[in-house]
Amino acid sequence: MLIKSALITQASGSVGGFTAARNRAGMYIRARAKPVDPSSTLQQTMRSIMQAASIAWHQTLTETQRTGWETYASNVPIIGRLGDPIYLTGMAHYIRSRAAAAYYSLTPVADAPTVFNLATFTPVTVSISEATQQLSVVLDNTDAWANEDDAALLVSQSKPVNPTVNYFRGPFVRRGKVDGDSVTPPTSPAAFTSAYPVVEDQRFFAFVRAIRADGRLSTPQYATGTVLA
Repeated sequence: MLIKSALITQASGSVGGFTAARNRAGMYIRARAKPVDPSSTLQQTMRSIMQAASIAWHQTLTETQRTGWETYASNVPIIGRLGDPIYLTGMAHYIRSRAAAAYYSLTPVADAPTVFNLATFTPVTVSISEATQQLSVVLDNTDAWANEDDAALLVSQSKPVNPTVNYFRGPFVRRGKVDGDSVTPPTSPAAFTSAYPVVEDQRFFAFVRAIRADGRLSTPQYATGTVLA
């Protein structure tokens, strides 16, 4: 569990049977939810992807390539849940990038990025319609990823929940990717078939990231809304 301030004005994570989180009203503490299906198909898929990435780091990458990822990692912090910079290891950055690429059927890169920052993208707007049973993702096709071959916007979706639910951290199911193109950038909005049947006024959450051709992966955007008619 992460705690900031002796009076717990900021906290994030779980301890014992409690989880600290935030919503628009501020910090709150709720009962910790335990996975009801710890061996789901999605979890098995992700375990296989993570295992393959770990093996590649130790057995496929050259020492020069591993050093490159360590150099990238030492120059590129990720902002933690309490707003503090966190420096991952080179291995963690490599696995993070490779796992995202593999999950969305992109070709992982072995050489570390030589540009020392994370990928970025303009925040998207996501909506779902009961009539079409599709996600609509409004994106900015002037973003760098959208104008680069082998880059993409990665889109995942939550199951539908009650409209009073304001917190959802997973699992998210892959819906697809929007490929970048150096000649003809993608059009907006992009459409994906919903992973679940949805009805009007249910709440949904989306998990969106951008990945660049050199393997740089953005931090996620969590988008939410209610299902339209």
